[in-house]
Amino acid sequence: MNDNEKVAALQEQLLQGVNAAALPLAVKAMALENLLLRVRLAMDAAKAPAEEPAAAQEGAAHDA
Repeated sequence: MNDNEKVAALQEQLLQGVNAAALPLAVKAMALENLLLRVRLAMDAAKAPAEEPAAAQEGAAHDA
């Protein structure tokens, strides 16, 4: 399965899950927004350790 197929499968699973929930559309929308926020926070957290050494070097340059 290539990446495009994996993305399509994920989208279909998400859509099925949202449609299966017996909740008002506004609540479903809020749940999806919350999920997207959680994904973005996880992406930022995964990216942060890679950026820390550069930030530490900048701080050292200011101290000198």
